[in-house]
Amino acid sequence: DEIANKSIVVHEVSASGIEGALEYQQAANSSDDVTQAFLQAGAGNRISNDIDPSSASGVNILNFSVEKTNVGANTDDKELKLNDTNTVVVDDADNNTYFVAVKTEDARYYGGDAVRSQDDTDEITANFTVTNQGTFGSDIDSVEDDYSVVERDASIDTTNGLVTAQAAADQQITGTTSIAPGAEIEVEVESESESNPFLERPETTVNTDGTFAATVDFSDQSAGTNFTAEFLDTDGNALGDEEDGQLTDAATASVSISDQESDGSEVVVDSAQLSAGGFIAVHAGNASGDVVGSSEYLEAGSHEDITITL
Repeated sequence: DEIANKSIVVHEVSASGIEGALEYQQAANSSDDVTQAFLQAGAGNRISNDIDPSSASGVNILNFSVEKTNVGANTDDKELKLNDTNTVVVDDADNNTYFVAVKTEDARYYGGDAVRSQDDTDEITANFTVTNQGTFGSDIDSVEDDYSVVERDASIDTTNGLVTAQAAADQQITGTTSIAPGAEIEVEVESESESNPFLERPETTVNTDGTFAATVDFSDQSAGTNFTAEFLDTDGNALGDEEDGQLTDAATASVSISDQESDGSEVVVDSAQLSAGGFIAVHAGNASGDVVGSSEYLEAGSHEDITITL
């Protein structure tokens, strides 16, 4: 539904019966270039039934268009000018599927305007139409779908205005972005302490829901250290706001359990001391064995006589 500005948007078109049109254009151009054939066929070229450019007798016209629709009252929609510098077509003819990838950064509307030239959201309608003209008249089949080209942006999660992490390994800095899922990004984490300097740029990928989580090792750092965190896109450019953060003490936990016999339904832990909320788990055999029981969620602090159902 939403595509970040300057990203590549991939349109998946399912259509049968157009392979002949593409083969005709490839023969006319003496080229196997599917992109060129797709774009030229969409320009209304005549298509021969026998794929012979010199004897075109029938007409098959296909057209793929991308138009900006939020252009104001009494104004025609703006069509994006697609060419082989901003568009790549990948065909899967065996499955009647065609992928039309458009690099929005290199595309311009007819008239010269860039995508999101006014820094507003561009409401887009993509349309694919096939027209068959034969002995018994014309048949037009058309499909379309809508999406928006939005600001390229990102935000880092905070709690009470701060990015919080422990002075420990495997700490995650999370957030959301409009950049496409699967994109490889970085989060720049830089110390603000002269006595404890560090600069980390952990890499991660954007999840399908637009979230991300970068893992940082702070085990060599000290609690109380202030730092900043900033999102870097696929080109290393900063997006969104730089957020302040602070390292806290690493989480600790201890438990005490007496030797006991059980009928297999439950065990009792005498006491537990937790610096942060969590669970007590019982494993079979040793700490790497299967979990056979766990407590309810326990708040940070001291707990006694914790019954764990197996």
